[in-house]
Amino acid sequence: MFITFEGLDGCGKTTQAKLLYECFCASGIKCLLTHEPGGTPIGEFIRNVLKSNEMKIFPLTELLLFSAARAQHVQEVIVPALESGVIVISDRFADSGIAYQGAGRGIGTAYINELTTGGLLPDVTFLLDILPQDALARRFAECSPDRIESEKLDFFYHVREEYVRMANSEPERFCIIDATKEIDEIFAEIKNHLNHRGFFYETCYGGNK
Repeated sequence: MFITFEGLDGCGKTTQAKLLYECFCASGIKCLLTHEPGGTPIGEFIRNVLKSNEMKIFPLTELLLFSAARAQHVQEVIVPALESGVIVISDRFADSGIAYQGAGRGIGTAYINELTTGGLLPDVTFLLDILPQDALARRFAECSPDRIESEKLDFFYHVREEYVRMANSEPERFCIIDATKEIDEIFAEIKNHLNHRGFFYETCYGGNK
């Protein structure tokens, strides 16, 4: 099973991905928690370049760097784990490219995504939805903004709109969750959704499947 978490920086997806990972691990279920950009030595190197405020990166260059990191991530980490029967949880995947580079930057990403993922799609994608200004306020309270987080608010509205559009067009894969709720409330929704889809486990859920 391949589960991804998507949304604007500051939406809480990293926290929820970690909670789900810990829940599976506590139940003795083989699970891998990873993230994008990154997840591999090459990916982490690219991540540092992409987040740096010290360099000017053109939109097409940005897309290709994210895509290179994703291609390495898929081939080195995700596919081998799935083939060995491990549940993979990823903090961001190809939907981020469509939202950020596709909608935010206005670049076509369909061919690049197909090339880098080999057609791999998550079984379930949780979209933690929140208004851009609220997400950025949370993020900036934690740390200084990186290169992408320094974009104008309008950029993030385009990103959010694309996320919602994708989620509405693929309701069988996406689950939209109000990211303004409390952490425990959000995690309960995630468990309930997986339980109703037949993907969850009684040991994690704390009740009947």
